[in-house]
Amino acid sequence: MQPKILLFVIIYFMLYQSFGQTEIAEVMTQESVKNSVRLSVGVGHAYVKKGEEHTEGISTAYFYLDVDYWLSEHIAAGVQTDLILENYMVEEHNVGESSMTYEHHIPISFVPVFIYRPFHHILLIGGYGYEFGDEENYSLARGGIEYGIELPKKFEFGISAVYDVKVNTYDTWVFGLGISKFFGGNSKRKVYDDAKLDNVNTIL
Repeated sequence: MQPKILLFVIIYFMLYQSFGQTEIAEVMTQESVKNSVRLSVGVGHAYVKKGEEHTEGISTAYFYLDVDYWLSEHIAAGVQTDLILENYMVEEHNVGESSMTYEHHIPISFVPVFIYRPFHHILLIGGYGYEFGDEENYSLARGGIEYGIELPKKFEFGISAVYDVKVNTYDTWVFGLGISKFFGGNSKRKVYDDAKLDNVNTIL
């Protein structure tokens, strides 16, 4: 065998082993979220849009507490609880009636949601729930996105953006920062397919 060909074969084998071993290490150390419960707490900023006739809105702080159960690596179901930390005036629109304005006292929302993880760090959120206040309660539809950054000890740092559409009244944009903790679940994530398994067996 010529020296150049032999050198090429050696380099190729070293690179193959290096990348192959790295792939195995990544596969064997990824944490699984299946069958786990995630508890999330955080704070953020809510922008409350006024009614159709009044385009100006208000900005206020809010607090959230969420819990979700991961049915698989990509799908979860849970409940999101939000508390807007301020009293403010809102305008209610009812079909066939004149609009009315009143003060909304620190409303709290309970929203059952489904969560879908299309990519490792990205979560898509959708749900339907209610916002409760002293004067009125409103049904709402929620859509949102979250970006999660894994931390040690099954913690996760999250950045989220959520939009709530509320019936007969204002809509709300919410931007949040929070910390999540996973409890239970499987210890390792099974992400390799048959082709990777064959590769693992060949290397080992």
